[in-house]
Amino acid sequence: MPTTGEGSYIAALARQVRGVPEVVLPVGRADVAITATLFEVEPAGNGAKPSSGPGLSGSNGISPAIALFGAEDYLRMYLFVRDRLPGLGL
Repeated sequence: MPTTGEGSYIAALARQVRGVPEVVLPVGRADVAITATLFEVEPAGNGAKPSSGPGLSGSNGISPAIALFGAEDYLRMYLFVRDRLPGLGL
């Protein structure tokens, strides 16, 4: 199975937010979890889809989050999300 190299980023994010890495949930797996947020860690150029992560629908009281890494135009991505996906918090 090919790897995206996200393991070190998952570990770093977990340390930064004082979360738990690689959490297994009844509906799947979250890369990092804190009290009320589940993070998916993805390469920026991968067309990351926050809705594909476990329990990331927001209907369960847990906020979805995505952490991107790698070379990408993050300002362009931010503006896209802000302007076209208004229901998604940034």
